[in-house]
Amino acid sequence: MLYLERRRKAFSLCMPLLHYIQKSCRKAAQDFAPLSSLSLLMKRIKAFHEDKITLQKGVVCMYWKYSVGFLIASLVQAGIIMASEFLGVSTLGAKLSFGQLIIHILAGQAAGFLLMVVMQALPVLTKTNFALIGTVYGAIVWAVLIPINSMQGTINAPWIQGASTVIASLLAFISYGLISAYTIKIFGEEQVRT
Repeated sequence: MLYLERRRKAFSLCMPLLHYIQKSCRKAAQDFAPLSSLSLLMKRIKAFHEDKITLQKGVVCMYWKYSVGFLIASLVQAGIIMASEFLGVSTLGAKLSFGQLIIHILAGQAAGFLLMVVMQALPVLTKTNFALIGTVYGAIVWAVLIPINSMQGTINAPWIQGASTVIASLLAFISYGLISAYTIKIFGEEQVRT
């Protein structure tokens, strides 16, 4: 699916160049001065190349915005977990060293971009309330990642530690899901407008 999307995107980027060349050739056929039509063709190719670079910068900028949103979501999630540990509400046993923070951020990026791909693949989700999507996705990520981390021994299993630990960790993951879904919704709408 991703391969087909890339091919479609590449084809859509090439089509304007073909139209520029076609227009330039038609214009060149109408003009009898070969040097002026060649220079016109070169100007059109240069203009297309500048438009293409602007488009590529826009796509990179858009993904950068998504990435920053997912970074904020990951940091808020880590902050909720650490605050609940500090206040004694949670006994998850999460210790956040610099290396673990980097891994946490990378996992947050991966989970955020996974949600973005799912939302783009299922257009019905873009029309659904982002709070519902974020809450459900945060709970799903919690149900997947917490057992993996507890089996690795990096955290205590929250269901063994009590209701307050479950609620605190689930709240952290739901907040991650909400911020990620909001980021996708806002920047997805911005991408459609441009």
